[in-house]
Amino acid sequence: MFGVLVTAVWEEFVFRSLLIRNAAEGLAARSVSPTGALGGAVVLSALAFGLPHAFGVAAEYTNPAFGALQAVLSVSYFVAAYAATGSLALPIGIHFASNAWVILVVGRVSSPYPKLFAVERTVAGTIDTLLILLPGVLLIALVLWWARLTGRTGMSVNDAYRRIVESS
Repeated sequence: MFGVLVTAVWEEFVFRSLLIRNAAEGLAARSVSPTGALGGAVVLSALAFGLPHAFGVAAEYTNPAFGALQAVLSVSYFVAAYAATGSLALPIGIHFASNAWVILVVGRVSSPYPKLFAVERTVAGTIDTLLILLPGVLLIALVLWWARLTGRTGMSVNDAYRRIVESS
């Protein structure tokens, strides 16, 4: 569990906090609007995080299509949690819970970790794709609900930009 936590903290710190903040600041310094700067930073973070995950560990569980879909989806809810709160606490918690679930509850057959279920899946069609997308969409909705519940009501790009870049 400690390794899962360290991975979540490290990846969120690097890919959300450092990369998004620095890329957005760099783009803004080059006269890019806050919307463009934050959007460009999020895309850069998504590519830097998503590509190794799409063709690395996530693809080992099933195939590159599933790995790519899962990587894009996870980047979406990690970024939504970071942008909505301006803090790494929620994305680290979500990342930790996601990794713990995948490694310890529904691990692959060849995994050396203890697990409740061993699975090998492929993305076979529309139903499998929906089974991946629906929980991710639900998680993004819950993140936005949590942000509103905790007083982070400004969900515009400019508000997110201020939370991420200007408050650092």
